[in-house]
Amino acid sequence: MSNIKGLKAFIKNNQERILFVFIIIFVAIISFRAGEVKEQEQKSTDLKVFLNNEIEKSSEEKTAIALGKAIQRKGLVKEVSISGQNNLTEKECLFVGSKNSDKYHIMSCRWASQIKAENRVCFKSVEDAQKQGYKPASCNNK
Repeated sequence: MSNIKGLKAFIKNNQERILFVFIIIFVAIISFRAGEVKEQEQKSTDLKVFLNNEIEKSSEEKTAIALGKAIQRKGLVKEVSISGQNNLTEKECLFVGSKNSDKYHIMSCRWASQIKAENRVCFKSVEDAQKQGYKPASCNNK
């Protein structure tokens, strides 16, 4: 019986410290769980990559191109080389984008002229650019 009285007295004398310890443990558990949720969220983020199907490619080539573009857009690599991607002539190139960006520009845009030739991606139409995952730049609205 004296053990129970001693425990009650200990809890009463140290209730603020005990509460503080429980709060610290509770915050640590919540923080740990939040980190796990954030990690799962980052792992499960879907990347949408659209391919230009004008040139016949095997499923392995399509997968490789999609993965390369996804990795490039995530910022894990600076450059992904995709051979045979753009066979358009200058006359067919109505819109231009950079393979290092996700924006496309009209040819008269001042930013379009600043894209290096080796990074240039040409598009016949807005639909063509959007199919490949590009978004309109602000100069396209003018």
